[in-house]
Amino acid sequence: MGGVMLGGTIGITDLYQALASSARAALFVPAGKSSTTTVLNLPTGQTVVASFYVGGLLRCIQGANANQEQTITANTTASITTAAFTTTPAAGDLYVVIPTQAAGPTPPVNVTQVGGTAVPTPGGVPSLPTIAEGSAIAQPTDRQATYQAALDSTTTALAASASYTGAWIDAADYQSLAATCYSDEDCTLWVEFSPDGTNEDAAESLAVTGGVVNQGLSALPRRSPYVRLVVVNGATAQGTLRAYLWGGA
Repeated sequence: MGGVMLGGTIGITDLYQALASSARAALFVPAGKSSTTTVLNLPTGQTVVASFYVGGLLRCIQGANANQEQTITANTTASITTAAFTTTPAAGDLYVVIPTQAAGPTPPVNVTQVGGTAVPTPGGVPSLPTIAEGSAIAQPTDRQATYQAALDSTTTALAASASYTGAWIDAADYQSLAATCYSDEDCTLWVEFSPDGTNEDAAESLAVTGGVVNQGLSALPRRSPYVRLVVVNGATAQGTLRAYLWGGA
């Protein structure tokens, strides 16, 4: 099978300059003795790295096969194998080897640590280093995730005059708060604040009308580090109650 013909005429100097300006590192080799149409033997004393050029191109730039190129299928330290060129190379014919990519340091693989912190398997989320040169690194907070989660809630209907009092919640990561409530009977919704998780020092309240939707407290500033949800029922036992406390960035 004949080699691939390259269109146009190109001088050796022009080709060298074009290759030198490209990202690929080319290797110029003259044909050695006893080369064939498929095996280019290197001259005595010239060697290459075995298998390094597989997948690259071997192009003749001076000689009987000038302007032909073939893909390299194998190479030893002393020869380069390709598909067949048209003519058996004569000793001294000039060829150029063009690798698939420039030779360079092999990038690291199977990295297991970054800054001393283990990297999880693909698909996980790495734990970022917390200390750099002795100083603490502020860790990012997923505000979107925290805003979507309710800090507290209850869906247990209350007896007449009964109440629900949630646990104190550390709300230091939230800049604003909101509470929503639906009840089929009249009740009162409370958001209470505490400086220490024990004592209530401030509160916001809303009289909830039974059977009416879209009732709640919104855009409440975080007045203290701790917050809790409270619902106080009226004189009639509830059949349905849905009360939620939300935190926002």
